[in-house]
Amino acid sequence: MNYIVDWEAPARATLATIWIRATNRQAVTAAQARIDRLLAADPLGNGVAVSEGLYAVEAHPLRALFEIAETEKSVTVVSVGELA
Repeated sequence: MNYIVDWEAPARATLATIWIRATNRQAVTAAQARIDRLLAADPLGNGVAVSEGLYAVEAHPLRALFEIAETEKSVTVVSVGELA
């Protein structure tokens, strides 16, 4: 079953900053789209538990932290950063 994926405002702002500073903006755009697809399809199967209720997913060059609201079938990306 598909999930609705939303990005919190601070995560969107960080993503925009990463994109602006990127030497390969296409890679950042593609990674964000891949994260959205992975989370919409199967957030638990595509994520790794970080702490109670918080998960991570990676799509080079990005790593996103997210929460799942199972009853609403929604995923919220709470932060994003660049992979080292």
